[in-house]
Amino acid sequence: MKNFLIIGFILLFSVVCFAGTKVITRYAVQNPNSLEMLLNAFDDEIDAARTVINELSTDHSTTKALSDELIVDHAILVTVLEELSADHATNKTIIDELSADHATTKTLDDELILDHAVILTYIDELSADHATTKTLDDELISDHAVIKTFLDELETDHGTFRTVVADLKTLLNNIRTWSQGQVFGNPSFAINTNFDVANALAFDYSNQGYIATVDAANVWDTGTAATIATARWATGLLSVDGHGPDETCTVTWETADGAGYATEAEATAALASLPDKDTAVGYISVLAGGATWTAGTDALEGGAGGTASTDTNYYNMNDIYVISAAVTSSAPEAFGAAALETLSNSTPATLGSTPLETLTATAPDTLGSSPLVTVDSAPLETLTATAPATLGSDPVTEQVQGGK
Repeated sequence: MKNFLIIGFILLFSVVCFAGTKVITRYAVQNPNSLEMLLNAFDDEIDAARTVINELSTDHSTTKALSDELIVDHAILVTVLEELSADHATNKTIIDELSADHATTKTLDDELILDHAVILTYIDELSADHATTKTLDDELISDHAVIKTFLDELETDHGTFRTVVADLKTLLNNIRTWSQGQVFGNPSFAINTNFDVANALAFDYSNQGYIATVDAANVWDTGTAATIATARWATGLLSVDGHGPDETCTVTWETADGAGYATEAEATAALASLPDKDTAVGYISVLAGGATWTAGTDALEGGAGGTASTDTNYYNMNDIYVISAAVTSSAPEAFGAAALETLSNSTPATLGSTPLETLTATAPDTLGSSPLVTVDSAPLETLTATAPATLGSDPVTEQVQGGK
């Protein structure tokens, strides 16, 4: 049985290996030498076939390992494809929503384009207004310089005017003081014994709208408080109050706090202020002697007591012009600044462009589709099986020779 199998395999192999070769002849089989050569050739071919079969068997194992791994990878790929299919559906939903949002956005863009045209018109008008405003500003800047010159001059004039007003105030108050009462007649003032003053003659005077009479021999008491430094001048104002017949005669001293004045004129110019509601009727000037003169202690000139005055003079109010000197301060200068020019430029025109329309398109909706799920299938494993090796045996060659 075994030999049959061998012979059958040899015949089968011979048919396969020698297909298309020369036909084996009866002579070759009957000839022992030819048969031997034929069998040897069969043996060589069988060895070669065995080598090829062994290599194919090895390659089959390698290929099986690769197939097993590819089967595993195929399962993984199926899972990945299923997940990608699900993601495709999600992506399609997102794209559909984005397509709808595109339509909304386009409507917004169309409205914004219209608004852009309106805004551009506004800007053009504002640009024209800017030029108009700049011209106005330039003219106002020029006017500012003129106004500043006016203000500078007014500031200077204010100082001048203030001085004039102060001088006029002094003059008016002085006129008011000395005009409230007048003396009519000559009182003929003189020393009364040693220290005081008396009128030798009766006289009339006015006071607060009334006219009254002072009888002769009324006494003006010089008091005891006034002092005058040695060889210095002072004055005593003589006045009466009321409007008779019980008037009070008063002496008001001006001694510059006892220091006196260098001259009679200086002392007269500094005559004491008139007591309220009194009428000035005269005054005296006193020159201290060789020591400080004290009223009521040191006599007037010609009297006895203490260190008498070196010189005492008696004056009616008509003997001196007591009104203050005329106002000499300058009036404000005329304005030197030019008058303001009339603004020649017109005001900016009212904006003629229409207001912006309210946007009617709604904002795109929030995407409602779920985000893509992370692929959770395992990654493909690296193939560990090696590729089949190149066949190392020589190919089967035509070694069987046939003949007649």
